[in-house]
Amino acid sequence: VAGVLAAYAFSRTRFTGRRELMIGYLVVRMFPAVMIIIPLFILMREVGLLDSSLGLALAYTAFLLPVFVWMMKGFFDGVPPDLEDAARIDGASRVGAMVRVVLPLVVSGLVATAVFVAIGAWNEFLFALMLTTSTGSRTWPVGLQLMVGEFQLPWGTLSAGGIISIAPVVVLFALMQRAMVRGLTAGAVKG
Repeated sequence: VAGVLAAYAFSRTRFTGRRELMIGYLVVRMFPAVMIIIPLFILMREVGLLDSSLGLALAYTAFLLPVFVWMMKGFFDGVPPDLEDAARIDGASRVGAMVRVVLPLVVSGLVATAVFVAIGAWNEFLFALMLTTSTGSRTWPVGLQLMVGEFQLPWGTLSAGGIISIAPVVVLFALMQRAMVRGLTAGAVKG
């Protein structure tokens, strides 16, 4: 929700600092996660969110939201503002025009972007390893890595865990395949 609203605002409104903020979002993604893990660890410890699902969710949001906003802004830019203006003349509010007119036109891009970001969060390893210590708050990739011992390698358990970790991604992609392909190829061919 936050990413959709932010991308819509960046696409449709002109405000002071808009360009700089978008460049700031891009800069967040330019640097590898390894560079921000120590400051993020210290911040989470000071705030009391270390080793919590909420802290991990906030870290993922901070790292993946810029990607979502950049991708969705491109889809919103592809929708002519005249359609919204027509809806607003008919009595719709700005939010109503966005929900009733723009979102249905970019739903395939929204699905593609959401799946891309969800897969990124599902497979993320570094934040989950460094920001969690208890088994209750660790994510699946960290749990699989912690199964590997110094003198043992439980191949059967790791294989089963690998298949189980891939299953949600495969199911999600199978369910959203058509919308993802439409979203990823939107604008590729001008008619």
